[in-house]
Amino acid sequence: MHSRRKQIELILLDVLAKAPGWIGAAHLRQHLQAAGIEVGEATVGRVLRDFDMLGYTRKAGKLGRTLTRKGLAVLKSLQLALERESSGRKITSFFSFKNPAALVEVLEARRAIERETAPLAAVRATQAQIDAMREAIVAHRRAVAEGAIDTQHDVSLHQTIAAASGNGLLTGLLEMIRNDREVSAFVREARGREHAQCAREHDAILAAIERRDPAAAQRAMEAHLNGLIEAVQSHTLRMLGGKDDGRRQPSAVRKVAALQLMATRSHGDVDQRPGSGSLTAGR
Repeated sequence: MHSRRKQIELILLDVLAKAPGWIGAAHLRQHLQAAGIEVGEATVGRVLRDFDMLGYTRKAGKLGRTLTRKGLAVLKSLQLALERESSGRKITSFFSFKNPAALVEVLEARRAIERETAPLAAVRATQAQIDAMREAIVAHRRAVAEGAIDTQHDVSLHQTIAAASGNGLLTGLLEMIRNDREVSAFVREARGREHAQCAREHDAILAAIERRDPAAAQRAMEAHLNGLIEAVQSHTLRMLGGKDDGRRQPSAVRKVAALQLMATRSHGDVDQRPGSGSLTAGR
């Protein structure tokens, strides 16, 4: 979306959409220059000829060009994609691994979304989509067996499930949340030792979708994401120097402990005197 060609196309389509009538290549080039993009007449001409061939514009000799309905639809699609990408960057720049407590909130939001996409997929998924889910799971399991920490096929599985839900809004929201390398890196590190467990959880999700059992698909997805959230909370405690014996504590306990530890690290030394009974800020 950020390539020079895409920037040029977006600006030209936008100018054509706002023009009250026909507009010539020279004027379009001036708009590009005003936007800080220096291009030659030949480049503008090539883009406009492509627009003509694709049906985005209609040419009227020396009068110039005007945007067609198809061109307007393409412009709106590009603008929506750019808006989603921008929103995703804003969300994930805040919910980054530098703010582990906020990362948990991202995962909780993801759970809220995917607990809806999974049951919808159980009802609406095509056989081709189910086959794609199975292929992603097989590839993920193979990578785990070879000792790799695989996220590519994990992401592919969840994206396919979201697409199979048939709900574009939920799919778009999930893409915004997942579209951040820092978040993915932290999650991968947090559950690096549990990818075999992830594979089993994926099997349960797929089995429910194949049975066309929405309730079971929802339960399986919730269990999967609950495990992910607990792993991130435990990893946060270890990363910040807290103690985590690896036992399955209630999620709320892990979250509170992580938040307490981060708060004390932010405001002062941790008071861990015998008998204190809590984490408090020292002098």
